[in-house]
Amino acid sequence: MKTKRFNSIHVLRETYYQLPKFLFNDEFKGLSNNARIAYALLKERHLLSVKNDWVNKIGEVYLNYRREDLEKILGMSNKTVINIFKELKANNLLEEERLGQGKPNRIYLLQISKV
Repeated sequence: MKTKRFNSIHVLRETYYQLPKFLFNDEFKGLSNNARIAYALLKERHLLSVKNDWVNKIGEVYLNYRREDLEKILGMSNKTVINIFKELKANNLLEEERLGQGKPNRIYLLQISKV
């Protein structure tokens, strides 16, 4: 692997996953870094969901994202990804809607508001 320093053109062409700062607030102090990264990866998929009109009847954006895809990206086992989902649910950062009959679950990311 060859490396070189970034120039300004390369910096402007790079794409990044955004890791929300609120995930580091006191209320999420116990959240694992794996869960934080998974949330960022899932959040990035919102753009694809909007583009594909994956919106329920009341306008909420959902994700069609297989756990297997997250396993590959993160390089983690199915069991670890299942635990990450449980952790995100326990911290009120994710909800799933089961559709049944072999259909994939709809994944809803939850936003945090200070109201």
